[in-house]
Amino acid sequence: MNKMQVKAINMKEPGKIMFRDVDLGKLKPNEILVRTKACGICKFDINAFSGKIKDSYLDEPGHEGVGIIEEVGEEVGELKPGDKVAALGRGAFGNYFKASKNMVAKIPQETEDFEYWMAEPVACVVNGLRSTIIQPGDTVAIIGCGYMGLLLTQGLPKEYITHLFCIDINDERLELAKEFGADTILNSIQTDAVEYIKSEKGEVDVVIEAAGAQGTSDIATELLRKGGKLIIFGHHVEKELVDMGAWHMKGLRILNPSPMLSSDFSKDFQDAVKLMKRGTFAQKKLITHTFAFLEIQKAFSFVSSKPPHYIKGVILY
Repeated sequence: MNKMQVKAINMKEPGKIMFRDVDLGKLKPNEILVRTKACGICKFDINAFSGKIKDSYLDEPGHEGVGIIEEVGEEVGELKPGDKVAALGRGAFGNYFKASKNMVAKIPQETEDFEYWMAEPVACVVNGLRSTIIQPGDTVAIIGCGYMGLLLTQGLPKEYITHLFCIDINDERLELAKEFGADTILNSIQTDAVEYIKSEKGEVDVVIEAAGAQGTSDIATELLRKGGKLIIFGHHVEKELVDMGAWHMKGLRILNPSPMLSSDFSKDFQDAVKLMKRGTFAQKKLITHTFAFLEIQKAFSFVSSKPPHYIKGVILY
């Protein structure tokens, strides 16, 4: 197929989504054309929609795609048209998008609920867990039990963590964290999490900051023992002050496991799908809202309002 006219969107104007017709052009030998069945709404997408992020991504938003292979390049190999796949490719909010073969993985072919097979966020978690290097016997705290924090809770090696604390301000999310293996859940509006954890367990070995909110790094710093690890997993859009003096005096190890840190994000992606098939990561209880493609403006406006009972939204096609 030399030309492929698709319906896509851009978000160049804050708060407004524009539909447009796009020519995806000819597939490269290592590319795959995917007919979109679902695409997740990421926090990065919401920040782009609101104007907090200025990036070329605004031209081709969407990176949590799931769908059915329409066409493959001549060097793709075993993947073929008709295969149901998770894929990481720019422009996945369009009704078709392209992805490199190493960023496409088959999902169970009987799949009908495509929204539960978004692999890109799980790949981010796999990368984050690899970077964290949790040691047997560690005490761990997760700050932020949104979608990504709950995926992290699912994936942590709880069989050799001595205690897992999960901290948030939303009781519904905290109850899910408990279901996914947290030993102690703390609502930081109702309880001074730092005081409670120190009184119960002392300082902790690892804090994973998954909230991306201002001030959470200070809570993490207070919780950590000398030589502990602070994992800045959440995406912080706005600049903020951090207590680097305390980091220095405690000798903290600060890690920032974004996908850019990964030595092989394609492996993270492929392994994410394997773990999803195994049941390590399960998204059925995390996907709280779905929207039709033509309702995407409504969807983004709704999600941006931070509605109650929301964890993750997905556009369906």
